[in-house]
Amino acid sequence: MFRFGGKKEPEGRLQEKTAGVDGASQTMATPDPSACIRAVFFATEFEEHPYATHGGTLFVTSFGGMLFGITARHVFGEFPPEALLVTQEKRAQKGSRFAKVRGVRYPSAPRGDAIDTDIIDLCVVEFAPDVTDDFFHHTVFPVDNDHAGTARLGEDLIVYGMLKDASVIDGPDISISWCRLEFRDRGPSADPFLRQAHAGYASPEFTNLTGISGAPVFSANTGKLRGMVVRGGTDGKLWTIHYIDVFDIIVLLEAVVAGHDAADYAKSIPPTRF
Repeated sequence: MFRFGGKKEPEGRLQEKTAGVDGASQTMATPDPSACIRAVFFATEFEEHPYATHGGTLFVTSFGGMLFGITARHVFGEFPPEALLVTQEKRAQKGSRFAKVRGVRYPSAPRGDAIDTDIIDLCVVEFAPDVTDDFFHHTVFPVDNDHAGTARLGEDLIVYGMLKDASVIDGPDISISWCRLEFRDRGPSADPFLRQAHAGYASPEFTNLTGISGAPVFSANTGKLRGMVVRGGTDGKLWTIHYIDVFDIIVLLEAVVAGHDAADYAKSIPPTRF
């Protein structure tokens, strides 16, 4: 129970290939999952440096007739919610506008089994009513039974997000380095709200995964939303991400749409077997 209070995309490909991964981008039905992501950055008070970021990814979604941005709460750092800037497009164009943000919602008072878990890092950004799918040029990803669901153990996954170290903010100019990374689901983690996924990259074009916090996780084969990355890293050989199950994202979205200030629910977690 909890209360709410333009660069080339580096790719990370699994060394062990499975059927469906290489063709996923060709068979992916609209909407395009890679188009819903946005870099998380903020307005500052400094004229020479109007924008800043700690890294982080946000993805725009629709649920229950409303539009939302979903990201990780920790990417805000010391910036207030009202400083958040969400661009119209994944690759912002000169003269494009920022979406009007109505508010930010997140679990703030976990109880029971939710205490000391990463559920408090889930953050939902509410857009103003006049922000529509047209505003985002029809790149909003729908969260519903046809487009979202919990991952299967061993399922191949794709993460779309930004890489902070390769991105540059120089005054008013912003150049984001986007990535497309492949992982394989390894089931629930010790945290009941998280699943984990692993990958082994032969020659990665990056040295860390800073920036993909808040990034959406999709099925490589079906294109369905599987969750949101909380953190990721490597031990030098194996790359690992921990991501919040889309089941729990939907619970928060349902509560926000219904106007509730808390959610209390049970979740069945099957044992992990290979």
